Amino acid sequence: MSFLLATARATLGWRNPRVRLRLDDGPAIERAINTIAIANGGYFGGGMHVAPDAVLDDGVFDVVTIGPIGLGDLVLRGTRIYRGRHVTMPQVEIARARVVTVEAVDPATTIELDLDGEDAGRLPVRATIVPAALTLVTPS
Repeated sequence: MSFLLATARATLGWRNPRVRLRLDDGPAIERAINTIAIANGGYFGGGMHVAPDAVLDDGVFDVVTIGPIGLGDLVLRGTRIYRGRHVTMPQVEIARARVVTVEAVDPATTIELDLDGEDAGRLPVRATIVPAALTLVTPS
């Protein structure tokens, strides 16, 4: 509940910035966004199921782009993200890539990075997945 309330508070003063997004060697795409999640796993932020089809060891990021979303959408549909049902919303797009580059269209715009609740600096960012870099051990 604390994440949901913090999200609502942040949305009140939020302006959806324009970013330039490039996936692998594809063309750069400019769009206004609320959130871009570069996910290796399916969950973040207190149980949000942001990337419901993400697989930890498939060698690609699931890139979830949430376009402009206002307070009304947040109130009416915001809890869908906890069940992974936000992916049916028209503002949501999902792609897969090994390399993801994101930068602000206007270099004077400061866009903060967040790594599962931790301050990670500002855009621009280039995320590259390194397949099989970690060995995951599951309990038997």
